[in-house]
Amino acid sequence: MRVTKTVREYIEKCVREKVYKKYEAEEAEANRQREEINNFIESLEDTMNEYVEKHIKIFVEEHPYAERGSRENFVSLYNPINIIDRHMNSSVHNWRNRARVEVDEKVTDIIVTLELGGTKADLDRMLSEI
Repeated sequence: MRVTKTVREYIEKCVREKVYKKYEAEEAEANRQREEINNFIESLEDTMNEYVEKHIKIFVEEHPYAERGSRENFVSLYNPINIIDRHMNSSVHNWRNRARVEVDEKVTDIIVTLELGGTKADLDRMLSEI
């Protein structure tokens, strides 16, 4: 069976859907970790900005030549906390890369089988076995 662009796209879509389901737990854990860190940083920034605002107010009240600036937030933290294993291939944060490699391998296997004489029945069977 000759594999056209349309058939290839269909195979990729079907394989991607099935493979990505295997990684849903890792995706959820990666999202949970990032959200927990982001919430902590936001809370820390709020606390620090309240502290700075309080002391600016006191300073301005004690010094008649000074006025508060127009800036709303004084503290903005940029990546103060990193996830330890985020660069490792086995990390839950790299689930998408592992899934992509798995999808590519399975799609290639299916296409080679089809181009070497496979049929629609072979295609359906191989997709169901994923």
